[in-house]
Amino acid sequence: MKIRFLLTIILIFMFSCRQIMPERHYKSLDEATGGFNEFYLVLNSNKELILQIESSKTVSITDTGNIIESRAKTVTGKWTMSNSHINCTFNESKSASDSFFIDTDFNDTFVKKQLIKFSPKLDTAYIYGIPCKLITNK
Repeated sequence: MKIRFLLTIILIFMFSCRQIMPERHYKSLDEATGGFNEFYLVLNSNKELILQIESSKTVSITDTGNIIESRAKTVTGKWTMSNSHINCTFNESKSASDSFFIDTDFNDTFVKKQLIKFSPKLDTAYIYGIPCKLITNK
């Protein structure tokens, strides 16, 4: 009986001490990007991250308006949490991610900024300086 009680206490202690953060989804708002770019970040509960970047590129200018081409890039990596801070590591360099914006109207806007940073409350992720709000916390 004592062993079972002691085992129960140990299991409760172990599970209460584990730092588990639920899956989180962050998304940029059109007000922040002008509707020409979109950032979507998923922090999976298995510590993997997926960053989806969508942007627009002016292909040509005609009398009737600009012809715009949309394109997307996915960046993956891992995340950890320590002292209530989220730290991200990516499977490619920042310069490789930045190269996505070459020949777009946003090259000078984004490449000078940090790829990702989180607010102290973790309710906002700043991706290339663009605020992306927490939309789900499963």
